[in-house]
Amino acid sequence: MFAIGVAFLSSAIAAHQRGKRAAYYSQRRASRRHSSRQGMRALAAFALGAVLLIAAVVVRVTEATPPLPSSVTPTAMTLAGSLATARGAQAPTPQPVPTLTPSPMPMPTLQLATSAPLLTPTSAPEIELVPLSATPTSTPISDLPLPERRLQLVGLAEALDERGLPLNPSTRFISGTRSIFIVFEYRNVPPNALLRHTWFHNGNSVHFDSTQLPLAATGIGHITWAPEGGFAPGTYEVHVVIGNVLQFIANFEVSTA
Repeated sequence: MFAIGVAFLSSAIAAHQRGKRAAYYSQRRASRRHSSRQGMRALAAFALGAVLLIAAVVVRVTEATPPLPSSVTPTAMTLAGSLATARGAQAPTPQPVPTLTPSPMPMPTLQLATSAPLLTPTSAPEIELVPLSATPTSTPISDLPLPERRLQLVGLAEALDERGLPLNPSTRFISGTRSIFIVFEYRNVPPNALLRHTWFHNGNSVHFDSTQLPLAATGIGHITWAPEGGFAPGTYEVHVVIGNVLQFIANFEVSTA
């Protein structure tokens, strides 16, 4: 193959030389074309020869290399037997490994406590609600165990005497009465204690006021209200409070006759 390439190369060189010596342009051009074709053929022959040469070398190297022996992984027993045979001794017989069998452990027995006897709830003490009397009265709440009770109702009237006590006390008044006084006795009242009173007419709040009691620890006092146009007919309640503690409730009635 290399010889063919050399022949093509020689032909290309000769054609190139002839083209240089040609007298006409057409002859020179034809010589150059022929030279180029021959040069390409020479290059192809050289390349093919190189490929064939490399393939031959690879085949020879492969044939000359001996096959590798198959890998054998000796086991521990084979190695031990080989060593024992080489020393002229008998290979040791492997002893069985003793198997440990765990004995069952007795499970502890849990003894559940017996259920405690159910407690039978005793009946709760009944609370007796005392309704307000349908007939309005000036009833003090002195019989109620209030720990902060400092006032006690004395009476209700349209006027007061010279001592500040109710004049002709009553719980019934005529429609149009201009003012009503509620007199009370106070004891152990702190200085400048704030007294608040709320007036209710037929269950609706119609008046609220507050005042400070005098510095004396014990004495007689009163509160009053004079609505515009006088008192209208109906039932009235007056709640008297010191701080947040209800002291008493005064009830009265206003009628047309």
